[in-house]
Amino acid sequence: MAPTIQKLRVIFFYLAAGVLTSSAESPFKFESTRGKLPKNVVPRHYAINLQPDLENFITTGKVDINIEVLKPTREIVINALDLEITKAAITAPRTIPLEPKLMPKRRRFRLRFRKLWRRASTH
Repeated sequence: MAPTIQKLRVIFFYLAAGVLTSSAESPFKFESTRGKLPKNVVPRHYAINLQPDLENFITTGKVDINIEVLKPTREIVINALDLEITKAAITAPRTIPLEPKLMPKRRRFRLRFRKLWRRASTH
């Protein structure tokens, strides 16, 4: 009976080792990761301040997002499921108001710039 148990342990070990090595992920690469948002602008840091209103079941708040421009762009596109943006601006190096435009079919907002933003600028 002992040889059978030993064989089962060895088989289990090989199965476990095979599962562990086959499920290892490749290193994260932003450029090759699937997604629905454009990859010309990426967020680097979020500062979120939320104020829930439990009587009216709504939440208001402010989000400051540090971004990095990877490729020249005239817009930032963000997800917008159950979101309403009332005001948006670039605040560095100077304040530039942006007009958020809802794209309801895609559940996204588009924030457009008047000028082309260049690569490698961080705001």
